[in-house]
Amino acid sequence: MLRRRLGLILLCLILVPVAALAYSLTQEQQYSASSSLLFRDPGFDEGLFGGQGTGGGGQSSPEREAATNERLVGLPEVAARTAQKLGNGLAQGDVLGALDISAEGESDIVRISATHPSPQLAAGIANTHAQEFIRFRREADQDLIQRAQQLLERRLQRLTPGERATERGRALQNQIETLSGLAAAQTGNASQVQMARVPTAPTSPKPVRNTILGALVGLMLGLGLAFLAEQLDRRLKDPEDVEEAFGLPILGTIPQSRAIDRATRQEGGTEPEAEAFRRLRTNLRYFNVDRQIRTVLLTSAGPGEGKTTVSWNLALAAARTGEQVLYLEADLRRPSLSRYIEPSKHGLSSVLAGVAHFDDVLFSVPVGEFQPGEESDAPLVDVISSGPIPPNPAELIESERMQRLLRQVEDLYDLVVVDTPPTSLVADTIPLMTQVNGVIVVSQLGRSNRDDAESLREQLTNLNAPVLGVVLNGHTAKSMYYGY
Repeated sequence: MLRRRLGLILLCLILVPVAALAYSLTQEQQYSASSSLLFRDPGFDEGLFGGQGTGGGGQSSPEREAATNERLVGLPEVAARTAQKLGNGLAQGDVLGALDISAEGESDIVRISATHPSPQLAAGIANTHAQEFIRFRREADQDLIQRAQQLLERRLQRLTPGERATERGRALQNQIETLSGLAAAQTGNASQVQMARVPTAPTSPKPVRNTILGALVGLMLGLGLAFLAEQLDRRLKDPEDVEEAFGLPILGTIPQSRAIDRATRQEGGTEPEAEAFRRLRTNLRYFNVDRQIRTVLLTSAGPGEGKTTVSWNLALAAARTGEQVLYLEADLRRPSLSRYIEPSKHGLSSVLAGVAHFDDVLFSVPVGEFQPGEESDAPLVDVISSGPIPPNPAELIESERMQRLLRQVEDLYDLVVVDTPPTSLVADTIPLMTQVNGVIVVSQLGRSNRDDAESLREQLTNLNAPVLGVVLNGHTAKSMYYGY
């Protein structure tokens, strides 16, 4: 599979990283700078309320405190203050989009990272946001203390001068002074422990990293598309596919060549084309050891697989060896022998319909070059073409006359080549499969369909037909043929 789809895999492996590199090079460079905040235990409740905290008497977990601090630093109000402080046309959304706030594990440190096309502004956002957060927290704490201070002052004002001199009055005055000192000492419970420095190198884009990632993605995409293409493409593309689909051995391979299609009375062109058909005829002789193979039917699973081409050239190859050969065109629906020779007016359909005799439709074709009117001892191939297309071809093929004709020619010839229609189109071939000595399936690589092949295999099995094997047509393997 990988070998057949190597082009697709290489295409993805090249295009995806190139696209990733091109995209990276067109992106605006971004710079990142980071500052750090250290949060301290506020101790605000203990200082304000004499050791009685407001947290319900429990302690928060480190994870919860870290998450709380992270959320506080990222408040939109702090971002708005940062944008106002920096100016430069920055808005609250610009600051929020540039910020990346994260807590460092279970520590009390929060990192503020800012990314911007300007390295100076990236450092400015990180530092200013940290400072504005500290100011924001300090002001919030001071506001809380001042509200408590104002509450105590109102209580003190309601006391008479004499009551203010009592222990109660002096206690209120001491609390007010303590709150005033606390308000002045507030730090926001956080301090900036690391200043952001102006970055000297961009953090993105990263062309090398993106190209490597693109190559990995391209490889995965190529493999995925190759697997999908193999699942969707039902064509048979190599000999292993053909043997698996048909469940038959390969009798011979016919190379892909225009010389074969151009051949008329020649034996399929030059080497290695002619050698391929001679070898096919030789392979058929091995079957004569156990049984006599005189009538051979050639069919295919689908149309356009070169069935007639192989049939005709097989007949020519056998005739050149001195055998008496008959080519019988049994495709009464779409005959194609006319590509090679001029067919007679009457043919097989005429014989089967009872309007002509065997000798009336039989004619001979010389094998090899000759000039009209000259004496020639060239080998001959006897031919019975299909004749006029009948309205009932299936009935004629299945008739008793057809069976008698096959028995008759089997006694007259060394080899009878029967060219039949594709089995996926019509059922005309099926009755003949059990009337001949052997059946050969022609399959063209890159055209034969797996589903049609498996259907033909099932038909042959059900009929118990005398199948000889498969002939591969259109093979492109250069190392299969050789000369001396």
